[in-house]
Amino acid sequence: MPPKYLSACPADVELRAYLSDELDIATKASLEEHIESCGHCERRLGSLLDSQSFAIFTWSALPFSNSNLDLNSIKQPFTPRYECLGLIDVGGFGSVWKMLDSQFNRLVAVKTLKVRHAMDPSLIRRFFAEAQICSQLTHPFVVPIHDMGYLQDGRPYFAMKLVEGQQLDQAFSHQPQGQDSADWMTRVQAFGSICQAMAFAHDRNIIHRDLKPQNVMIGRHGEVQVMDWGLAKQILEPEQVDSKIDMVPTDDRPIADTVRSGLDDTQVGALGTYAYMAPEQALDALSATKESDVFSLGAILCQLLTGKPPYIANTQAELIQMATTGALKSAFGRLNSCGADEELIRLAIRCLDANPANRPKDAFDILNQIQKFTAKVSEELEKRKVENARQELKIRETAKRRRLWVA
Repeated sequence: MPPKYLSACPADVELRAYLSDELDIATKASLEEHIESCGHCERRLGSLLDSQSFAIFTWSALPFSNSNLDLNSIKQPFTPRYECLGLIDVGGFGSVWKMLDSQFNRLVAVKTLKVRHAMDPSLIRRFFAEAQICSQLTHPFVVPIHDMGYLQDGRPYFAMKLVEGQQLDQAFSHQPQGQDSADWMTRVQAFGSICQAMAFAHDRNIIHRDLKPQNVMIGRHGEVQVMDWGLAKQILEPEQVDSKIDMVPTDDRPIADTVRSGLDDTQVGALGTYAYMAPEQALDALSATKESDVFSLGAILCQLLTGKPPYIANTQAELIQMATTGALKSAFGRLNSCGADEELIRLAIRCLDANPANRPKDAFDILNQIQKFTAKVSEELEKRKVENARQELKIRETAKRRRLWVA
């Protein structure tokens, strides 16, 4: 009788046997069920993956009754084209791996579904829809897709650009101090890049539905990449309803591709993340619009300016209550006292309006305001430089006249 791992965590030797595919199917299924519900064991598994040189396997297969997968023959989870270098992240339905693409000799990130979900047609549609949406968004600030298909064990995958750096919330984890701090402009420029990516998406009637600092990467050289389009959707404009436009297939079942335990993470049962979610989206996941993305952009701007998301709660229930009712009084108070330029504060408050009609209509509207702001600041800085140079010249001329007079 294989161990059920209902209460006791497996030993390291059992985890190694699991990774090396040395366990029978029933034992692997039981151990995997425990790992899925135990964050401690999930972290241990990730540490073992980073420290071991044996062949790497993803979460092992559960015994499907109507599956055409030969579970006993799975030896390598990836195609010969890719060499696995380690695990980057694990979500509720998939995993992201650091890989070497031997065909082009480049590092890539490869996202896969877990084997247990590889037979769910709706999840496969959602998975490939993410790749298809990203492939349509050919933009410097949207992570590009290189390849997609099925692995040897039957799971779908897609390969994308590997972005090595920090998440937006990690890169700007502190609140800037001082009205003239250069950190303000760095944050505004990063936010402007996010708005550029989303303006490009909105122009193609694609909404993200899970915009948050954790889904934005800042690369080693400061490049901005909007990530994780797993909940994205292509929407129809009124004039397109009766047309034969080929839209990206989406599946709006209320599930989330990235599942964590934190209050700021994508939630099971919701399309999006409550800490950054518009009230109309929190009330009805399928009612999200471009204005809902605008709210999330305002939430990101709020965190960049204040160091905190708009909704701060101690419990999940409290967070949901705040998101569904648009309880933003404390967020507006933090914004008004953060010390940022008043124009940025007004923009953030307008984006965070509980009424979608009062927000900017899309990301392009926000981008225009950000560009006008940065242009104004640049002009003021240039004027300040000219004035400083004029003052320095005046001081030098005065000093020269004084020396001549003394002589």
